[in-house]
Parts: sequence; structure tokens; C-alpha cells
Amino acid sequence: MQVFICLLLVSFISAQYSANLTNYAIIAATTVASAGSTYVIGDVAISPGTSNTGLVQGWNVIGSIRITDPAAIQAQQDLNIAFNVLGNLTASPTLTGTDLATLILNPGVYNFTTSAITLTGNLTLNGTGPFVFQISTTFITSNNCHIILLNGATASHIYFQVGSSITIGTGCIINGLLLAGTSITVNGATVNGGLYAKDAAVTITQSSIILAVTPYCYIGPTVVTAPDYTTCSTVHHSAGSHRVNIIHFVLLALAIAFSTITV
Repeated sequence: MQVFICLLLVSFISAQYSANLTNYAIIAATTVASAGSTYVIGDVAISPGTSNTGLVQGWNVIGSIRITDPAAIQAQQDLNIAFNVLGNLTASPTLTGTDLATLILNPGVYNFTTSAITLTGNLTLNGTGPFVFQISTTFITSNNCHIILLNGATASHIYFQVGSSITIGTGCIINGLLLAGTSITVNGATVNGGLYAKDAAVTITQSSIILAVTPYCYIGPTVVTAPDYTTCSTVHHSAGSHRVNIIHFVLLALAIAFSTITV
């Protein structure tokens, strides 16, 4: 019966949405500002804002830079859909007040309702996912933090849905898709996933942002180094049929709804 309901829901929502979201390494509402030796593998979209500082297609961006064109407008719309889908998932357990460092978590939806969340060390994610972190205010990391992947975990199945801003510290290696209600700041870090700022800017300094294309840019099982740039770039431009679309978020919701979550 559960499988039948899942199929009905997937069929219904598949008819509503077909636009790609995670073709993009970066989506910003207002501005993308880059400084230092920053590299981006994946497309960049800015809408409705128009300001891009420091990113040059074919120079430090392997991908397209789209500013307020139809593709950028669609990307921002898809981001809003994804943000809302992730935010409406039912969480268990609630980890309000918990520092993510030293935790080893299995797939599930984890909710932080009242306070800013910090990562001051290593967070380990165990299993194929999905993993969803709903954070109501801000998400801030210390320097030299890692999100470590075990037993089939992939960056493309990890989601941080954050109500306001995200700040990633120097030396961190972050695996996952970062969706912020306002702004994202990355300083001297590597993000294997995506930076998606719904209502404000993305600011990057001395960092590498690498699109998490399922499943080819998986760099586990314990991920503490960036993937091979050439391999990820080739896949991004040649494997259009494998790009993640909005249906991925529907399947994510269904997978979580019918799974048992343990910590």
C-alpha cells in the first residue's frame, strides 16, 4: 500500500515540475562576489540581481554564468520550490542546541528549531541517504571542519536547509547542498555540492565550489579531499540525462517518509 501511494505521489508531482536545479554550483538572488583563487565547477545563476564580481566563464568557472536570463529566473524558482519542500519534511529527531561535531548520523531529517547551529569539527554521515538538516536560523562552521561520508553517502543526497545565513570557515571540506534563506559566505574552503542563496548573496574567497552531480562526483568513502576536476567537469557537460531535477526532491521526501530514522 505504501509503495502504491508513493507511485501516485511521484506521478502527480512529476507532472507539475520538470526544471533542473542542481545543474548549478551557485545560485544567488542578488550578488555573487568572488575573491582570491576561487574555482567553480558547474553553472552559476543570478536572479533577480545582476551583480557578478570575480567569476569569469572559461577562466575560473567551468560552466555557464547566467544573469537574469530565462535559465537564471527558472533556477531561482526551482530553488524556492526545493527550499520549501525540504523545510516541510517531518523531522525526527530534533537536535536543537547540539553541536554537529563528533556526531555519526544515519539517513533522516534532523531539525534545529530555535538557535544558531555550529559545526566545530567533523560530522560523519553513514549510509546512502538522504540526509536533511533543517536549521531555523544560521549555520556557522569553525575552521578546518569536515563532513565525512561513509558507506555510500554522497554529497548530492545531503541537504542543509537554513532559514537565514550560512558561513563556512577556512580549511573546511563540506559535502552537500547548502540552501540558505538569505546569504552564504565561504572563506578558504572546499564545497562538493552547491551554494544556493534564496534571497541574498553568495560570497566566496579562496575557495573551490564543485557541483555534486549524481553519482559521478562521489569522492568517498571518507571524503577529505576534493574530487578530480577534469572528471567532474566532463560529466557535468556530457551527462545531461543524469542531472538532478526537482523530482529528486519529491523522491527524497518519499524516501524519508517511509523509512525508519535512527541516530
